Amino acid sequence: MMQKRYLLIGLFFILLSCTEEVKVTPFTFPKAFTGETQRSWVMRSFQILREGKGAITLLPTDILIDCVADDIYTFYYDSQRTYRVTDGSAKCNSGDPDTIVESSWAFVNSTAALTIIMPIFSDQPLPFILREVDDTKMVLDIYFDDESSYRLNFRQTSHD
Repeated sequence: MMQKRYLLIGLFFILLSCTEEVKVTPFTFPKAFTGETQRSWVMRSFQILREGKGAITLLPTDILIDCVADDIYTFYYDSQRTYRVTDGSAKCNSGDPDTIVESSWAFVNSTAALTIIMPIFSDQPLPFILREVDDTKMVLDIYFDDESSYRLNFRQTSHD
């Protein structure tokens, strides 16, 4: 008799717990840096992060020549996850192509890792930590094996 009572109570709670409708939410976080179709960014500052000390903040023109400091980083929200780095207004040489990098981006939500090619560091994709992103700014950190780390601060230049 006692077992039937526990069984009925258990079934009652199981039936109550199954009444909530499950809503599937699509993964749309990358739209923060891609927009609905595309979003472009330019670097506004570059920081050297030193452990136990304050960060050294530099403007892109402090560390890069003008023709590199005005590069435009565009993320596309498409099936190929297209990523382009193009020359801004100042070209290094008149014969340089408009597109510096044409590749793809990858984002892992659990580690906040945005993998892209950043021409000032490498011509291979590197994992950056996405620290902050909204409609106007994006902050990326990168850490290297030699204990050096950098923070790239971007501002949005255009969106869809």
